[in-house]
Amino acid sequence: MLIATSWDDGLVSDRPLLDILEKHSVRASFAISPDRHQAIEVLNDERDKKYGWLVPESDLRFYQEHEVCNHTANHVESGTVSDVAMFMELHQGKIMLEDIYCRGVEGLIWPYGVCSPASISLAKTTRHTYGRLTHLPKAQPINSFNLSPVVHWKAYTVGELIDSGMPGVVLCGHTYELTDPNDWVWLDRFYREAAEDDRCQLVTLGEYAEGMRDVGEGEVQLQYDWCGYHS
Repeated sequence: MLIATSWDDGLVSDRPLLDILEKHSVRASFAISPDRHQAIEVLNDERDKKYGWLVPESDLRFYQEHEVCNHTANHVESGTVSDVAMFMELHQGKIMLEDIYCRGVEGLIWPYGVCSPASISLAKTTRHTYGRLTHLPKAQPINSFNLSPVVHWKAYTVGELIDSGMPGVVLCGHTYELTDPNDWVWLDRFYREAAEDDRCQLVTLGEYAEGMRDVGEGEVQLQYDWCGYHS
């Protein structure tokens, strides 16, 4: 079973997560909106501090060993701006991240977990090759731009995921959600158990997209279970 873990927004609270990933020799995927990180001490959401603080641009280097995915340049939700504006968000975010990390960026994590068919076309035009949603319309076919199934990071244990019989699953979330010390204990245990279990493999979104390429829509049956999703 392939298990891809992805984390959104590039938060100061990611630092303990990065330590856990290093401890268990795991690479994860991180969604970054690079234009938002150019200032210092920026709230992830100006309406409420509970959504955490963004790391400054100088600290984006801490994600170097992981997969970095475009989250649009300024965290813009699909369908809220014109196609021209969305094209620029996708293009600029990709170029900025490639400049920061000195490597290609092909993955796209859609802000707020939603996108339209028009936005998928724009993603292809801007040379992205795969993407992750969190709100998947039932009528929309599974493809490389809506990697599925997607579940919240604390929805299932490693054993429950394996017992589901699914060939793969994408776990998503934000570290601002880990408000209790026991949440970090749970997450550390999840990564440890997954890393040690020969029945599963922890992968990045890009590796997941490649590994699940031949999986048909009918095989994606794990119950969608998202809680507390923000951006």
